[in-house]
Amino acid sequence: MKTTFSPFVPDRSPSATITFDRRLFPRRQTRGVFQLHIAREPQFAFDVLFPSPFGVDTSSVVGENAPGSTPPSISGFARGKFLRSIGIAFDTFLPKFVAGMGVVLTELALEVKFTLELGFEGLLLVFSGSWSNDSAEITAQTILTPMAVFLQLE
Repeated sequence: MKTTFSPFVPDRSPSATITFDRRLFPRRQTRGVFQLHIAREPQFAFDVLFPSPFGVDTSSVVGENAPGSTPPSISGFARGKFLRSIGIAFDTFLPKFVAGMGVVLTELALEVKFTLELGFEGLLLVFSGSWSNDSAEITAQTILTPMAVFLQLE
């Protein structure tokens, strides 16, 4: 659960995001993700993720290798997963279809994604990237709409 509160921004009300993520099949990596964002403009989304791990020995372990079980690669690009996703999201009452692709580089704690969103308001292209460690997280997102370009940094 993620909660945001901005006391110095008078027009911004507190918000909360509740996420439920579950593996859909016992022998597959397919996951279902339900997300509810409670704020002045509420959002609801359901996505199905299709991760494809690379650089791990899937014959002995279902999923990813345990941390520290294999030495890290020199480049940091040896282990991770490719992501594909499809879903539906509702901003208030208007639905939009969402499809995305991305890659997670496990050793570098880096995630890069490209998402298409198609709804009644038109087509949106979203490019995002995030990096995190034990004490910090950096996220950048560029949103291209027919009317504007947005850049969000967190």
